[in-house]
Amino acid sequence: MFIADQPDLLVPTFILATDVADLLYDVEAGVRGTIGVEHANGNAAEIRYFAVTDQGVTAIATGSNLFSGIFNEASTNTGVTSMMTVLSSDVHSGELNWLTRGWGRIRPIFGARWLWLSEQWDVFESALSTTGTSSEVDNDMYGGQLGFDVCLWESNRKLRVDARFLGAILGNDADLRANRHDTTTVFSSFSAGNSEVAWAGQIDVTARWRPTGNLTLLLGYTGLWMDNVAQITDQTDNFTLSTGAGTFDLSNVTFQGGRFGIELAW
Repeated sequence: MFIADQPDLLVPTFILATDVADLLYDVEAGVRGTIGVEHANGNAAEIRYFAVTDQGVTAIATGSNLFSGIFNEASTNTGVTSMMTVLSSDVHSGELNWLTRGWGRIRPIFGARWLWLSEQWDVFESALSTTGTSSEVDNDMYGGQLGFDVCLWESNRKLRVDARFLGAILGNDADLRANRHDTTTVFSSFSAGNSEVAWAGQIDVTARWRPTGNLTLLLGYTGLWMDNVAQITDQTDNFTLSTGAGTFDLSNVTFQGGRFGIELAW
């Protein structure tokens, strides 16, 4: 994608060129929850979910006479003096796991995994958000996963540090939609799809403090990595908006951050 300043229509001066490495997403809070049941024989089942939504970034370009290009096509934003590019990313994760009886400090995990990675990208006039280019890519991934929990350190049954390692193989159904529009007209639009095998890995490190028998306070770190997924900014030089012809560019993405919470047992 580019935004160009064109005081001379024959010799435009490019003042903002972006790719996914240039537009780094902001830090965003998320939610996470687990419900589990453990049998007296040591086996357990759990459902886990977490999500980070509306993780975004905004960039503004100014000049004397701007226009933008995206998906190998110039937009209708010609002659304005301020343009914006806005990206937003959502990630959702759902798991259904079976945990077997532990082998010493290690506990194996067998499960099913769903991951959803969605990114939206809009380029528009700063003063008129309904004129510009809109695009979105969704990665809908289903598959299985293996992993294990390991107790790294424990003291007096009140303090404990655990780690969880997970690896998943997933079928990825990627869908891309884009259009160029003004306030009343859609000038061109297209949609495309792709199916590939994706991989995901996750690590959780959690410190647990158990002040009472039923309450545990948690503090930890989570890192999630996905490979062979479609990111919206990677597609712009592979598709042509007016014809919808092109090929998917698949890459990898990482989400990471700290977390805190409580755990209740009964």
